[in-house]
Amino acid sequence: MKNNSDYIINYQALKLGHTFYNYDVNDDFMHDYNPDFIALKDLSMHISIDLLKEETSAQLFINLTGSYYVECDRCLHDLKIDVSEDNYLIFREGNGEDDETITYISPNTNFINLQPFIYDFIALSIPMRHVHDDEANCDQEMIKKLKEYLIEE
Repeated sequence: MKNNSDYIINYQALKLGHTFYNYDVNDDFMHDYNPDFIALKDLSMHISIDLLKEETSAQLFINLTGSYYVECDRCLHDLKIDVSEDNYLIFREGNGEDDETITYISPNTNFINLQPFIYDFIALSIPMRHVHDDEANCDQEMIKKLKEYLIEE
């Protein structure tokens, strides 16, 4: 497990051009950042970051690859979610209103903590609805109980 300081980059010391960062995170990463976050189990995620430093900004190309388990909304058993996605983030010097991809920083910013951004991208990878693709993959005893109590109109 990495220390929180492992996710802090020295923005002022970065040279113009590409800098690469790689992180492997697990359940401890999510729990350490937010102890109330319990939606994921057996998280195993590799994060690759290609940071392109320019004169007054930095572009981050972030790739998440891995998997975790969530509780199936239908049968309450574990459901494996595989993740392979690319994200994009910009740190721009100056003033402005942050949005989904742009975060404004002071021109005097020395350090940037990537941990909250990594946490957010993992959390955003969780589907709104998590159910097995096929009901046949669900716990059949639970499906039987659900049908027993189903009220049809």
